Amino acid sequence: MEQARQGFAKDDPKEFNEAINNNVQRASAIINELSQSLNMSAGGTFAARMRSLYDYFDRLLHESNMTKTEPGINEVLKHVTVLRDSWAEMLQRGPDQPADSSEAAPSRASGQDRVPAADQARP
Repeated sequence: MEQARQGFAKDDPKEFNEAINNNVQRASAIINELSQSLNMSAGGTFAARMRSLYDYFDRLLHESNMTKTEPGINEVLKHVTVLRDSWAEMLQRGPDQPADSSEAAPSRASGQDRVPAADQARP
């Protein structure tokens, strides 16, 4: 998407259109691949929200490509950067560390982590 943004600086109309079109199409293909890779049955609400977000990104990219305007590309780039940084942070911390180190895990004595007997899987 950064390369598409750089296309707006091109003076030659052919280079201008090609740089924007080709790079927005690449970004759109990546967004669509991310959307299609979501496991909708296992992902529940999170997967549904991510699918909606990816659809929104794709619409913004398509509109920016058709009108050759920059705001939609900038918005998608801003949001994708936040998502990328969040995933990188999560992967760096590992699955057992909370997002905020001041958050304490629920105490086993509190019963908050217990599953009621009726909800436990039967052998």
